[in-house]
Amino acid sequence: MDKTIAQVETSKKGYYTLCFHDGSTLQVSEDVMVRHRLLKGTVLTEADFLKIQADSQLDLGYQRALVYLNYQMRTEKEIWDYLAKQEIDVSSRREIIARLKDLHLLDDVSYGESYVRTMMRTSDKGPKVVAQKLRQKGVKQEVVDQVLPLFTEETEQEIASHVAEKALVKYQRKSYKEQLQKTRLFLMTKGFTGEVIDQVMANLSVEKDPEEEVALLRREGEKLWRKHERKGLAIRKQKTLQSLYQKGFDIGMIQEFIGEKELEDEED
Repeated sequence: MDKTIAQVETSKKGYYTLCFHDGSTLQVSEDVMVRHRLLKGTVLTEADFLKIQADSQLDLGYQRALVYLNYQMRTEKEIWDYLAKQEIDVSSRREIIARLKDLHLLDDVSYGESYVRTMMRTSDKGPKVVAQKLRQKGVKQEVVDQVLPLFTEETEQEIASHVAEKALVKYQRKSYKEQLQKTRLFLMTKGFTGEVIDQVMANLSVEKDPEEEVALLRREGEKLWRKHERKGLAIRKQKTLQSLYQKGFDIGMIQEFIGEKELEDEED
C-alpha cells in the first residue's frame, strides 16, 4: 500500500519526522531526506518506504555510534550492545560495525593496547584481572593474548610491591602469619601472577616481632575466652585454641595462654 507524506516536521538537530496520511511516522536524517527527495506530498510505494526505513535505521545507528565513540574508545561488543539498546536492527548493526572498522574507528586490538597501558598507569590491578576485564568487554581471547604482554613483569612487580605494602598496613593488627596469608590472598585477588607474588612476598619489609605477637595473641585470646565463657571448659578451650590457630598464632603460645586462663579461673 502506498504511503503519502502529509507533513515534514523538524525533529532534533539534523533529523526530521515524516508524518504520513495513515497516521504513521518515521524519523529520518537530513542525508536520507535529500537522497530520497522526501517532501510533503511525496507518494511512496511499499518498497520505497521499506528502503527508506532501512536507510534511516542504518543512518540513525551510525550517527549514534559515532556520538558514543566520541566519549571514549569502545569494543565491538560495546558498540553492538549499545546499538541494540537503541533498537537498531541486527542487519544495520552489522553494517555499522563493519563501516566503523573500515574507518579504523573501531579496533579491538587498539582498544586492548590502550586499556592495558591505562590500567598499568592508573590502577592497582595485575594482568589476570586486566585480562578478565577485557574479556568482559567482549574482547576475544586471541586479542587479549596479543595485547597482554604489554603488561611487563617489571611493571607488574612494581605495582604488586606497592599493593603489598598497603595490605601490610591494613593487616598490621593481625598475627605475623595471618598478615602474610592475607597479603598473599589480596595480591591474588588483584590479579597478579604467582611468580610475581612469590617474589614480592620474599622481599617484603616485615619481620616477626615476638613481643607484638604475644600482645596480639592476648588481645584476641581474651575476646575469645570471654565469648565462650558460658560453654564447658573443654569446649571453651577447644574453640579458643582453634580460632587463635586459624588466625596464625603459634600453637605453643596459644596453649600457654589457655593454661594461664585456666589458672586465673581456678583462682577466681
